[in-house]
Amino acid sequence: MDILGVGPMELMVILVLLLLVFGPDRLPEIGAKLGKGVRSMRRATRDFSEEIQQARDAIEKPASDIVAPVQQIAQPIQEIAQPFQDVKASALAISQAAQAVRDPGKAIRDSVMQSVKGSKTTAGGDGEPAAVEGEAAAEDEQPAAVDGEPAAVDEQPAPDDGQPIEPPSAPASDLAG
Repeated sequence: MDILGVGPMELMVILVLLLLVFGPDRLPEIGAKLGKGVRSMRRATRDFSEEIQQARDAIEKPASDIVAPVQQIAQPIQEIAQPFQDVKASALAISQAAQAVRDPGKAIRDSVMQSVKGSKTTAGGDGEPAAVEGEAAAEDEQPAAVDGEPAAVDEQPAPDDGQPIEPPSAPASDLAG
């Protein structure tokens, strides 16, 4: 049985040394003073803990009194804001659809690139992304044929600013004739 890392043999040695230093008459006084000191230390620790708890309660109580009304106010605001968020989401969807109508090729390419980026895996576990076949060449390739008919190929690249493409102007000699 160790008390604070002091075994029974060490405890006996300490008591014998105290008896030799202070004598048999003063040992009861020293023991009483040590007991009072331990009791006062426990009382001080308990009082300190109670003061800390009271301070914590004094801080948390007003905070909890404020949180409930704020939550009551926030709920109707969130309910009011929900239709605006729905309108925002709808406007975003309409904007994306309008962009797709203006430039369907770009919309399809963006859609495919998003799905490709989402499904990329690492090659060989070295942390480098695997090369996606045809990713760089996809923009330069000709469109695929549909139902056995060759796909139409634009002669001019689509402008990025959303302006309509103007047809090439005819030579002046063709207009005069």
